[in-house]
Order: sequence, then C-alpha cells, then structure tokens
Amino acid sequence: DQMDEEDETRMVHLSETQPDDSFAMVEDARIDRIEDALAAILKELLGDQSRNTSSLRSEVIEAIHNSRNTIEEYAINVADVQVTKLEEQIFSFGKELMALKAQVNR
Repeated sequence: DQMDEEDETRMVHLSETQPDDSFAMVEDARIDRIEDALAAILKELLGDQSRNTSSLRSEVIEAIHNSRNTIEEYAINVADVQVTKLEEQIFSFGKELMALKAQVNR
C-alpha cells in the first residue's frame, strides 16, 4: 500500500512537471489558421497561375494607372479651359484697347 502511495506521489509530481501540451495544440491550430490565411492572401495577391486568373497586384496597378490617366486628362481639360478663358480675356482687353484708341483719336 505504501508502494501505491509512492507511485501516486511520483505520478502527481511527474504530471506537475510535464509541460502542458494543450496550450501548444491551441497555438498550433491558431498558427495553422494564420498560415492558411496568409497563403490565401498571397494567392490572391499573386494570382492563380494554374487557373490563369489575374492577380490582385496587377488589378491594383491597373486601377492606379487608370486613375492617373483620368487625373491627367482632367488636368489637361482644366488647363485647356483656363487657356480658353485667358484667350477670351485677352480678346476682350484687345477690344477695349481698340475702343480707347478710337476715343483718343477723336
């Protein structure tokens, strides 16, 4: 009976000194989920070569180029409008100048 107590004490001591693997298993599951998520993100980012789908990266780059082109076209249109307004002002000033010259010559 004393042997049983010693064995029991030894087992309790061993179980207390052994690392708890349940936490590691939870962490492993979390790490696996994180790895799966990162793999999915990377696949989206690079595209699926086997299915020949475009990558998120290429779509983002294309969207940036399209935005730049739109902004440049808008800027050119704004500049054209400003030039046209300046030309109209110059023409208007020219007419006023001619009218003033006509008054001076009278």
